[in-house]
Amino acid sequence: MKGAKLYDNCKIYNMDGVLMFRCNKKRIQWYLSRGLAERVEDSEGIDAIKLNFKPKGQGSIEELAVNPALNKCVCCGTEDLSVLTKHHIVPREFRTLFPTHMKNRFGFLIVPLCIKCHVEYETTSAKAFRKRLNEQASHLKSEEVEKAHKMIAFMNECKEYLENGVPLSTEEISSLEKMANDLDCTIDLSRIQDEYYIRECITFVKDICRDAQNKLAIEKKKFFIQTDKDIEDFCRAWVNDFLESSKPKFLPAYFSIEVLNKMFENIQSKLKSKQPA
Repeated sequence: MKGAKLYDNCKIYNMDGVLMFRCNKKRIQWYLSRGLAERVEDSEGIDAIKLNFKPKGQGSIEELAVNPALNKCVCCGTEDLSVLTKHHIVPREFRTLFPTHMKNRFGFLIVPLCIKCHVEYETTSAKAFRKRLNEQASHLKSEEVEKAHKMIAFMNECKEYLENGVPLSTEEISSLEKMANDLDCTIDLSRIQDEYYIRECITFVKDICRDAQNKLAIEKKKFFIQTDKDIEDFCRAWVNDFLESSKPKFLPAYFSIEVLNKMFENIQSKLKSKQPA
C-alpha cells in the first residue's frame, strides 16, 4: 500500500478504560460493525474504541502492545510513505511453520524499512544468512527429487533422438518404464516414440520434481524449528543478524532482545498454566 501509513495505531480500550493494544482501522471497523464497541474521544486525535464486553484476555501489558509503531524507516529514518515497506525480521515462510502458540506472537518483529534499505538487507546479509541455513540443512535429501532429475535428463536425451529421426531402442523404452515406475507415475508406452508426447512427459515429471522440491524445502525449514527452544534460538539469530548488519538507528524504544526473551517467557508461562495439575 504505497502512500498509505503502515501503522494506524488505533486504540482499543477495555470496559474499564484501560488501553489493551493498538491496531489498524480495519480491526476497529470489525468491532464496530458487530456492535462490540463504541467510539471514544482520544486526546491524540487517533481512532479509538471501547469494548462493551469483557474479553477473555486483557491484552498485553508489555510496552510493545500499547506504544505507537512509527511510520519511519528504522534504518535511515525516512518518513516518506511512498517508499515504506514492512520487513519481517523472522521470515514469514518460517513463521507459518511455527506451532499455533508461537505463530502469532511476533508483531513487534515486523519493522518499517524503505525500499532501498529493505533491498540492501535482503540482498546482502539476509541472503548470506539463508545460504548458511541451506548449508546446515544440506544433509537432508529427497530421493524423489533425485529420481525425477535423472528421468528428466534421460527423457531429454530421448527427445533429441526422436527429433533427429532416431527411434528409441527397446532398452531405452524399458529404462523409461522403470524410471516411471520408480517415480510412481504412468507413461503411455504406445506413444513413447512421439517426440511431442515425450515433451508432455518431461513437463509432467518436472511438475513432480517441483512438488518434491517444495516438500524438501519445507523439511529443511522445519529442521531449524523442531522445538520451542529451537524457535527461540532461531528468532534471536535473525534479530541479531538484522541488528548487527543493518544497524538500525530508529527502532522503537521497546525493541530489544530482552523484550523478545520476555515474550518467550510469557509464552511458556501461559503454556504451563494450561497444563493439568
